[in-house]
Amino acid sequence: MSGINNVKNRLEGIFLRDRGNLDEATAQLLKSDLSAVLEKFFALEKFEVAFSLIDGGKVDITVKAAGRRLRIKPE
Repeated sequence: MSGINNVKNRLEGIFLRDRGNLDEATAQLLKSDLSAVLEKFFALEKFEVAFSLIDGGKVDITVKAAGRRLRIKPE
């Protein structure tokens, strides 16, 4: 789960820096990071991300993914 926390921290930094504004380059960076985290745990067959601005400068992120779970040995 440290990968998910790492992405979460990066997302917070991006949104604090951009004050909720989401340009195309930032959206592509987020999609890439989210995909990379999911690919550590799943063999993705389908991956979609949608962003929409909501009240108060917040961004709603919808992720739809489908795939097979990978077997990961505990560390």
